Amino acid sequence: MMMMPVYAGAPWIPKFKGMGSNTKYNEWKEQIESLLQTRDFNEAQKVSIVLGALSDEAKREVYVLGDTERNTVAKIFDYLESLYGDQVPLATLRSQFFNCTQTGNESLRSYVLRLREMFCRIRRRDPDGPLGEDHLQDQLLMGIRNAELRSTVRTFVRRNPGAPFNEVLEEVFLLEREQRPAAGPELVTQAVGESPAQNVVAGKDDWAETFRREILQEVRGQMNAWRQEMALQFRSNPGEPTQCPQHPHWPPTRQRHQSYVPNTWAADGKPICRRCGRAGHIARFCRPSSESNANLN
Repeated sequence: MMMMPVYAGAPWIPKFKGMGSNTKYNEWKEQIESLLQTRDFNEAQKVSIVLGALSDEAKREVYVLGDTERNTVAKIFDYLESLYGDQVPLATLRSQFFNCTQTGNESLRSYVLRLREMFCRIRRRDPDGPLGEDHLQDQLLMGIRNAELRSTVRTFVRRNPGAPFNEVLEEVFLLEREQRPAAGPELVTQAVGESPAQNVVAGKDDWAETFRREILQEVRGQMNAWRQEMALQFRSNPGEPTQCPQHPHWPPTRQRHQSYVPNTWAADGKPICRRCGRAGHIARFCRPSSESNANLN
């Protein structure tokens, strides 16, 4: 059953019946609110229009209220919301949102639409809550099934930290189309006046090679900065030995005992024993010393 237009040119709106109605309550409410904003109605006219858009169970539920409980549109909507609105707890909706990921047979566009529907549902229930577009963007990046696409989009977001969500979403769809497997290599159409050498074959691994070059470039930049810092430190203290920074996960450098005496070397490069003074061996393998100790025993 459709509601008759309240004025010439007004849209036909289906009546809301309550439980089992073909029209969902939220959709019906949005249509009524849009209708009420088209003209400058007073409060009594708005109440009359809302009551005229109800039928069966929903209308009976409203009419059992007192006159002071249904004399404004806001009161009627609040009462209908308590009966036919979204009854899922807000905590459950948030849990479903932060666990929303792309399923195996789900397209990327379907996943994005499902995620945005959950986001709008929570915002409608809790407009002043902490959930914002930054959470929507983070959940989008975590839920993408394709690991290569997810990594590429994260690189784009890291390089454009202030990009709005719509721009990030546009980049996601663009990258997804570029990485979509094709039947064969795609040739870029040659424009008039261009030479055949300007034709480009779009390879499916171009993005991976580009990403690898970007990572190598960042690593080289960090190594050059570290090298310049070490050179500057060495020039500032030329008389002192330059000590490399200790990694936090490496074991501390073991200090040698104060009585340690370094080995001496002969002109031909052989070690000189600290016990007998002969070249060719060290004190640990000094045989005369061992034989003399044996004779003493």
